[in-house]
Amino acid sequence: MASMSSLPLLYLPLLLLLPQLSHSAPIPQPKNLAHQKPQPWNTYIVHANHLAKPPHFATLGHWYTSMVDSHSPRAAVTVDSSRILYTYDTVMHGFAVQITGDEARRLSGAVGVTGVYEDRLLHLQTTRSPGFLGLDPGFGAWRDTNLGNGVIIGFVDSGIWPESPSFNDHGLGPVRSSWRGKCVGAENFDANLCNNKLVGIKTFDKLVPSPRDVSGHGTHVASTAAGSEVRDTGILMFARGTARGVGPKARIAMYKIVVCTDSDDWKIEIVPQVGAAGLILVDNSSWSPDGTIFSSAFTLPENRAPTVASFSSRGPSPVVPELLKPDVIAPGVNILAAWPGSASLANPRNSSYQLDAGTSIACPQVAGVAALIKEKHGTWTPAMMRSKLMTTAGTLDNTDREIPDSAVVDRVRGGATAATPFATGAGPVRPQLALDPDLVYDASSREYIDFLCALNYTTEQLRRFAPDLATCARELPGGPAGLNYPSFVVVFDVRTLTRTVTKVSEGAEKYKVTVAAPEHVNVTVTQATLEFKEQYEKRS
Repeated sequence: MASMSSLPLLYLPLLLLLPQLSHSAPIPQPKNLAHQKPQPWNTYIVHANHLAKPPHFATLGHWYTSMVDSHSPRAAVTVDSSRILYTYDTVMHGFAVQITGDEARRLSGAVGVTGVYEDRLLHLQTTRSPGFLGLDPGFGAWRDTNLGNGVIIGFVDSGIWPESPSFNDHGLGPVRSSWRGKCVGAENFDANLCNNKLVGIKTFDKLVPSPRDVSGHGTHVASTAAGSEVRDTGILMFARGTARGVGPKARIAMYKIVVCTDSDDWKIEIVPQVGAAGLILVDNSSWSPDGTIFSSAFTLPENRAPTVASFSSRGPSPVVPELLKPDVIAPGVNILAAWPGSASLANPRNSSYQLDAGTSIACPQVAGVAALIKEKHGTWTPAMMRSKLMTTAGTLDNTDREIPDSAVVDRVRGGATAATPFATGAGPVRPQLALDPDLVYDASSREYIDFLCALNYTTEQLRRFAPDLATCARELPGGPAGLNYPSFVVVFDVRTLTRTVTKVSEGAEKYKVTVAAPEHVNVTVTQATLEFKEQYEKRS
């Protein structure tokens, strides 16, 4: 058995940088509102175990209605017995309902209910910059993947401005026949605005029933990840150049859910309707996402890049401290991307392109790189793609020194101190290296269920998103740290952990493990040399 049998060793971190995931609990619980002032109805999402439906109810809908009525005051039932807004039956089972906090608390204890979550307002930020990632049309990752052509990236955001030049379909043929999405016409939106670039658009915004973007966030994010090439553009006379996304020929499907109200219950409805595997929400509502790279307290003597922005999310994860968070970092300060073209509060300059920055900025960058990997290696699993993003990430800046962290000032020598792995994760993504096949850390759906079981998820909780695998039948060796993940963290402890690598390149190859251990840390690796004879062979 190996203490660690993977290459490269130490923190080999992971794919999608969703900063706030390191700050959220795995199973949110309904809020106890007993000590707060009485509140009117709010929208709650109720997860239910559909197999627990009593046989005397003809449908799940009848059961849900009875469930709400039986846990509500008589007056509420008399006034309105149909407060259920949506029911879900594809990715999850349950419903969205308007109830009070006290009703939510009572409903959470009902037989068959596996979770009750208050719908909350979430705040957005954004990003872009493929040039900094080393992407060039003439060689490397873009040339090898035909700029991501053949991959469709789905966005769940504030809508889109389809007239933007960044969504032109020049040089793109029809979308593949297996694509099942479509463009749905609505108020102030003609479905004919879709093309071979925009292959799916639909709104779930009941207050403004149009997929047209008015805040700018969805347009900015979509063009950051997959915007078509637009030459000689910028903000008025500034930042002129060629704008393009990380996957310029990837197709776009936009589903609008984001509006500026406190009860956006339809943001959950989209997940089952579009057939998605799940919905990831980045919550910046508890603190300000805005910031600057350098504060007035100091300046850097050189143009060092990258630098971890002061507002960037940091680890360790309070939920899974055994795995390094964040996974990777990506550009996210003053990023140029498309913007709604009409003059509004979101666009006072009436410019088709804007600069933006914030904590959700890395998502479209990494999504674009993932699209390039998917185009190059269509059979790879998500875990394989995540592994390559992490194990090929950089560890040094453009001066071959440790990446600086602008949030931590060296008061003695001035300037930023070196960022720790809890600020950089594996480091900045490097698209070209991420495409090269060699060794990956793969993990099956069953292994992820075992990982959740090690985090004490119950069968009822697992059934919400994996009904076919919702059993904790075996123990994950090593606990949560035993997941075959491209990173691990050992805190003041002696641990023996196993990692398994899969060779995805062709032919026979031999790998030798090298260790760069932190100060005062001893790392011993058994099976220091790994030999492979054929593709997809595994070694631990």
